[in-house]
Amino acid sequence: MTGCQKLGIHPCLRIWRVRDDMSVRRRTELRRLRTRARKRLDTTRLLEALVYKRLRAMVPGVPKKSPVTKMQLLQHVLDYIYDLQEQLREPVQPEATPVTVEGEDTQFSADVLRPLCR
Repeated sequence: MTGCQKLGIHPCLRIWRVRDDMSVRRRTELRRLRTRARKRLDTTRLLEALVYKRLRAMVPGVPKKSPVTKMQLLQHVLDYIYDLQEQLREPVQPEATPVTVEGEDTQFSADVLRPLCR
């Protein structure tokens, strides 16, 4: 005599109990898979947001306070890259080099350089 027969459980009920256990396991597995997928998506979105934030800080001319869409930011990036390429194509002009007098220190002080840098 089996354990179910001793307890008076019908064999059909025993099968349903096993099937219910399987469905609980399957539901648990599916819930875990969905949770992992959601965490991966959250991580991806967070990294993407950090990349766009860093990119926005690197490109001059992007409005700091007003919201900018990703497409607008990418357009600013493309414009900036194009401007940099144009500057590289232009020949260097001789008057752009600093002129020094003999005996003068060739190092510029920080207060002179600061307004020139962005």
